[in-house]
Amino acid sequence: MESKSVKPTSFTIAVDFEGRPDKPIPITAYLFDRAGALLGSAPVENGKAQLSVERVAKGARLLIGPSFDGKREAPPSLQALEQMDAFEPQWRFDPQRPVYELPPIPDILWPHWPLCICRVRGRIVKRTVSAGGVVVEAPVCNARVHICEVDRLPFILWRLPDLDIIRIRDDLLDILRQPIPKPKIPIPDPGPLNDIRIASMDVASLRQKTQVRQIVSGSRGDKVAFNPQPDPPVDAPLLAGRFGQSSAFTQLSQPMLSSLLSESVTVVRRALVDNLTIIRPWICRWPWLHHWFYRCDELRVVMTDDDGHFETTIWYPCSGDKPDLYFWVEYSIGGTWTTVHRPPIPCHIWWNYPCNTEVKITVTDPRVPGCGTGTEVLGKQIVVKTIGRQVSMGEINREPSLADPSADPAKAGTVKSGWIDATKESPFGATLEPRVDFGDGLVPANITHYRWSYRTLGSASEADWTVIDAPVSRHYREATPPGAPVVYKSLQIGPAPGVTGYFVEIDPVLPAGGEDWEILDEGFDLASAYLNTEGLAPGKYELKLELFRKVAGVMTRVDLTAEGVGINQIVDPAPLTEGTYVTQPAVHDRLLLDGAGHAVAYRLVLHVDNRQCFGTILPVTVAPGANDTPCGFLEYEPGAAVTIAFRASQPGNYASFDFDVGRVATLLPSASAVGHVDAASANGFVRAGDQFSKTLPVATLFTEALPAGQAPCIRAAFGEALRVYALATDGYGRLSQFDAPRAADPAQVSLRAFALTPAD
Repeated sequence: MESKSVKPTSFTIAVDFEGRPDKPIPITAYLFDRAGALLGSAPVENGKAQLSVERVAKGARLLIGPSFDGKREAPPSLQALEQMDAFEPQWRFDPQRPVYELPPIPDILWPHWPLCICRVRGRIVKRTVSAGGVVVEAPVCNARVHICEVDRLPFILWRLPDLDIIRIRDDLLDILRQPIPKPKIPIPDPGPLNDIRIASMDVASLRQKTQVRQIVSGSRGDKVAFNPQPDPPVDAPLLAGRFGQSSAFTQLSQPMLSSLLSESVTVVRRALVDNLTIIRPWICRWPWLHHWFYRCDELRVVMTDDDGHFETTIWYPCSGDKPDLYFWVEYSIGGTWTTVHRPPIPCHIWWNYPCNTEVKITVTDPRVPGCGTGTEVLGKQIVVKTIGRQVSMGEINREPSLADPSADPAKAGTVKSGWIDATKESPFGATLEPRVDFGDGLVPANITHYRWSYRTLGSASEADWTVIDAPVSRHYREATPPGAPVVYKSLQIGPAPGVTGYFVEIDPVLPAGGEDWEILDEGFDLASAYLNTEGLAPGKYELKLELFRKVAGVMTRVDLTAEGVGINQIVDPAPLTEGTYVTQPAVHDRLLLDGAGHAVAYRLVLHVDNRQCFGTILPVTVAPGANDTPCGFLEYEPGAAVTIAFRASQPGNYASFDFDVGRVATLLPSASAVGHVDAASANGFVRAGDQFSKTLPVATLFTEALPAGQAPCIRAAFGEALRVYALATDGYGRLSQFDAPRAADPAQVSLRAFALTPAD
């Protein structure tokens, strides 16, 4: 059945000004429901506004305020209009009434409505710090910056409960009563608090500026700015009058001090509203007040340019302070806009933003690349860096060779212990993405393509090599007119066009209309190949990376030694986020040599194991006693013991387990265990095959971890939980899809309960 269309409700609002503005003021009628959701709006033209909305709910609120068409990303909220002194007449909707004559807008309101323009500009940078302490900042291009306006502080102070007003007063006085510290050399501030200009009101500027710097940058800055800490206890009573000659109290004016110390909440509230500058630096330090800063009206969403800059204009009431702004940032990761910078609002407000002041926002998210920071390796060389993001070449166990004759051949190709597990190696699984940098001297030498291949370790025939032929592509940004939407596209570089067989271009040419290469997704834009290991038998494989040039129309492998191509690798632990990384030449088992002893490829051995873990909890038994009772309780006799057991395994023993037993909500350490699936025992749980079991006195389960003075139970319920963790990795993280127990397998139980009761 077709749904009936709902006829909009239309009515006219007639309104005029009390008095006459010097020049026209664009105003709009806004209709909200009682929850504050905007139902509709219409401009007031020639004293009338025609509203047409789908519905008018009971308790709807009508406000007349300044027009914002084209001046903000979204219509102003109810709270924003209230802060602007919007006119809210007494009004009730009548569906039979087409026209409403409103009283004139009071002349104490409309003079506040003319809007002034404010230029907002800033820059987004990605910051890294080298091991030597050198700070490197790169611009972040094509980021999306959200510019929001928070509730004005006077608006919040007028709404705060009386108890919170007194608490602000007390906390503020506790801060100001402390001795004025000696000036310190300020440390550069990472955020907007550094730009607070404290007016010369009632407190010495030295006192205030010094403490602001301490909050955001000094000895207490790292902790206080983002994790506020309370002040030390104060010895003297607040009202005792003995504040000390070096206290900021001595420099407060008597009227202000009297107001702050007043017993009237109204007087204290007014004193705080009249002295906002003295309060703002400390809001970040009062976490109990932070929930009042939950709302942030979005004014604009802008994109950064090639140098990380953004710029826009906003509007604000000319009669009031400049807006208090907050900024958060998104970046396209994998084609999805992802939040990469959204710090706590109270600690990152640009109070009374000075128009045309550059806002600097520092992003540290490792997924965000800096513009112009793409790797450029000089000369004829290759650098093999990592598998995925987390495993460098130096973190992969090598075969016994001249480089490491003591290496364990059984561990060859696994990730060294300490990465996922402190003492156990990790195999590789799923799809592997080797990352490689190619020097800028290769293409000029007509070395234009590369290729990865693999074969089972121990194979001797060239015919055993299998080319890794999954498509490889790169993102690029198209050139678009200023202000137009940014367009990203992708180009397949492997298999490369124009050649027979599978080869990947080393330095592809931007397509026509392309402006620059872009890293939108690290797996898409940084991988040199994609080795899907899920169809491979468990075991060790060797990989080779070869370079090619076209000779007489045929792709021909390059003799790396004869060409003088450097073959290097990164051996520092990944991820490669901060610090200095110096490559090392690949030698011995990391080179594939021909009969003449020349290097013809980079060689890498990897151990692959995609097999899943198994885990289940076995029923608990008690002896002497009854285990198979009609109601399911385990009935124990005097002196009885329980046997607790579980199974945990992985065919290659690349797994660990965590088994926990609790009495109601109390963990019982003696009945729990963690370890590897191939361990002989763990916390007294002895392994036989893949089964771990332990026998404990019933009394232990009743008395262990019992609070002091509490009598033990004679009957109780217990819970068991088991998790078996796979240690395999794809270079990005642990492959948790191989964990156990798995809910889809009825033979695997992750949670089980039992109850003990005395036998009758």
